[in-house]
Amino acid sequence: MQTHFTEISVAVGKRHIIPLAVSLVAAAAIVLFFFDPRTTWFYPQCPFFALTGLECPGCGTTRALHALLHGHLTTAFALNPLLFVVPPVVALLQWTSQAERRAPQALPLQNVVGWALLLLVVAFWIARNLSGSPITGLS
Repeated sequence: MQTHFTEISVAVGKRHIIPLAVSLVAAAAIVLFFFDPRTTWFYPQCPFFALTGLECPGCGTTRALHALLHGHLTTAFALNPLLFVVPPVVALLQWTSQAERRAPQALPLQNVVGWALLLLVVAFWIARNLSGSPITGLS
């Protein structure tokens, strides 16, 4: 049984998702700008690193975002290069999936790009944990 109230609350909820998400991202960016992850206690430690002593593909991302917010692009890239690769590719995949809904045969390479991105992340994960690798210890 669906009521008029339920329909209204769902419509209002959907209308507030984007402003809420933007507000949360802005608040997180402000905290990250003013509190350095290297010296502040409240940032969580990577659970994979805590359990294994190995770096995951996301290790260094918080410090990289802090550097990026301060305009230090090379430092941010050195801490986690995937931060500069994954978000644009994910945005592209999202955009192509929207286009594909309008024209189902328009972009058949979307799955290939997704699998290539996954392969890149796994390769980076392995390479950053190999001793002697040029990307070891980036984060």
